[in-house]
Amino acid sequence: MTARRLRFGPLLAGAVVLLMQLPFLQPEIDWFRHSQTAEGVVLRLRAGNHKPDVAFTTVTGDRLSVAGSSTWCKFRVGDQVTVRYDTRSPTLARIDGIFNLWGWHVFLTALALFAFTKGISGVSQKKRIE
Repeated sequence: MTARRLRFGPLLAGAVVLLMQLPFLQPEIDWFRHSQTAEGVVLRLRAGNHKPDVAFTTVTGDRLSVAGSSTWCKFRVGDQVTVRYDTRSPTLARIDGIFNLWGWHVFLTALALFAFTKGISGVSQKKRIE
């Protein structure tokens, strides 16, 4: 007969990873709640094709240029991109996209879920019947 038991190392690691990101999550949610999207255009590239300077116009009509960054997308001068900016401070803008906005949180949550799964699945151990 085999019995399963919890593995506390992976469970603890998953909890630590989730707790580590909590202080950073609330400011991100606050920024997202006060953000708005606008269409922008890539003006120039800095340090390769993952770091474009993007120009866009806010809903109040202000034309801004900000330094963007993306791990997942490559850009060319003249590309149209969607920008998400903070309406309270429009220079705080990012290229819109799930991984550009939430990438680290998605990654860390997936890592924590993996650790929880490993901890809950347990280790098969033979139980001696005497």
